[in-house]
This record gives sequence, C-alpha cells and structure tokens, in this order.
Amino acid sequence: MKCSSLGLLLLLSAHPAAAAKTDARATLTALQAMDMALSRVGYRLATANVGMCDRRQPASGLLLQGIEQYGADFRASAAVLFALGAAPGVTGVIAGSPADRAGIRANDSVKALNGAALPLAAGPGFDRMAAVLDRLETALVAGPVHLDLERAGQNLSVTLQGVPACASRFQVKSSPGFSAGANGRYVEVDAGLLAFADGDDEIAVIVAHELAHNILKHPETLNAQGVSRKAILGKDARRIRETEVEADRFSIRLLASAGYRLEAAPLFWARFGKAHGHGILSDSTHLRWKKRVALIEAEIAAVRAGP
Repeated sequence: MKCSSLGLLLLLSAHPAAAAKTDARATLTALQAMDMALSRVGYRLATANVGMCDRRQPASGLLLQGIEQYGADFRASAAVLFALGAAPGVTGVIAGSPADRAGIRANDSVKALNGAALPLAAGPGFDRMAAVLDRLETALVAGPVHLDLERAGQNLSVTLQGVPACASRFQVKSSPGFSAGANGRYVEVDAGLLAFADGDDEIAVIVAHELAHNILKHPETLNAQGVSRKAILGKDARRIRETEVEADRFSIRLLASAGYRLEAAPLFWARFGKAHGHGILSDSTHLRWKKRVALIEAEIAAVRAGP
C-alpha cells in the first residue's frame, strides 16, 4: 500500500473562492491532518489483514505529494509550509512504519530512487505522482530501495523496505459530500465523511467497508456482470446491494483483525443513518440504516463467538 496526498487538493480546487477567505496555512494544515488520518487507518487495516488478501503489495507508510497538486491560490503557501519544490515531497510518515524506522520525515524531498532521478513537477494533476507511486511500489516488490533525500538543504540517503499489505491505496476525495468508494485499486473517502467520523475507530469503519469491496473483488464482479452503478431499481440494484451486505459483514472481520473497537461500527452507521439516511442509505442498493445496524451487530456477535 502506497498512500499519496491527493487529499490535499480537497476543497482547495472544489471551492477556491471560499477557501481564499480562510487562512491558507490553517487550511493546508487541517487537510494534511485529514490525509494522514486516512492513510494511518488504511495502513493499519491493510497490513493487519494481509492474510485475507490474495492481491498484495508492499506497504511503506510513506506519503508523497507534488506541488502541482495544489491550485494557484494555495501553491505558494504549500511550497513554504511543506518545503515543496519541483521534486516529490513527503507529506508525512505513518508512526512505526518502515518509512518511520528509516528516518524519513515530513517535508523531506525525494530526489532519486535506486540512483535514478524521479520526475519533476510538470502540468497540474496527479499523473506525475501516480507514476512516482507506481515506480516506488514496483521497486519495493523487488526488495529494499535506496532513496536520496534533501532535508533543509542537506542531502542524505536512506534505505526503505516494505511490509506485506493488501493492495489498495487510500485517498481523500475532493468533495464535501458524505460518500466513499472502492474501484479495486483505490479506496476514496469524501472530505465531508471523514470530518463526520469521530476518531480513528470510526474512520476505520468507513475504510474497512471499502477495503472489503477491493479484497472481495466486488468492482470486478459488478463490471463483469455489466452492472450500472447508477441503478436504483431492478437486477442491477439487487446485485449492488448484495455486495454492500457482504462488505458490511466482512468489514467487521477486518476491524477485528486490526484491533479496532467493533462497537464503533453500529454506533457510526446509526448516527450516520439518522443524519443522512435520506441519501445513500435510502435507495435500493443499500439496506436501510436500522437493518444495516442490526446486520452489523449480528456479525459482531458471530465474530466474537468463533473463527
């Protein structure tokens, strides 16, 4: 699992006029904290449940970003706050991860990987950073990698290795909405939904459900069946609902393996259902929130009763 800082685009691009009225430094710091929280939870779930995944990738706990991911109104502030230049920069590292043990720190710049220079910032978007992440993950599969870093004007080299993890990247989605999704490769969570969650246990409830979709290959299954994700009635809606129920059940096992508080799941979905039940939980692709909570509570009891 290799996380990026796509989440730091968030509302900066979606709502530039509103964002311009706020303190840029405070906004960027808050968004960095949100990105770190999602990545921290994703790393823990993906590494703790690697035995349940047949698609794996090395996890390093290193979060990277590029200056081109920021809109014009925030680019100068991001360059100062995160010491970002043309090279990929380190948003942060997950505590206790290989990146942490290697001594990599937030605001380091990554100049080269195994002696080969990394691409510098080009046009706006995520293409350059996606290529960097692909390159790093591929190198980690082969074994430890050597990174040339720059920190406060000083050059240093570190050796980084990965640990086995379920193959998913975790990203904050640039939306103030209350949705999350999985496409087989990524788990994306709206900024609004992350803000609604109360602490890591509730963030883990959201992420475990989406990670379950990836582990169980639901996106591929629905694609193979030609299921429309916009369906709200009929056969397609029923097939989507089946995957949602299966992901809810499997998410409890993922949470248990990672040591999260299982009671957070029914509490979160009940609170979410009461606040937003008119949306995602009201159509025919999902159980109504009371039935969903009952199913999750039954799964918790089953997990605690035996393997």
